[in-house]
Amino acid sequence: MPCRQTAARQVEKLGFSRDDVRHIVLTHFDADRIGGLADFPDAQVHLTVNAHDPVLLEEASARV
Repeated sequence: MPCRQTAARQVEKLGFSRDDVRHIVLTHFDADRIGGLADFPDAQVHLTVNAHDPVLLEEASARV
């Protein structure tokens, strides 16, 4: 059963399309923060300096 609390579902619940999401700001790389990035393939993802850690980026890309 799909999760009803995903970012994509919350965006749609507000009356917007996933395509309306053009920018995503990440403050850190936890699985619950990055797991839904694939739901917004055209969005530009912005990172804070602290989140820009090569090890974390490698782990994140393996999860998406």
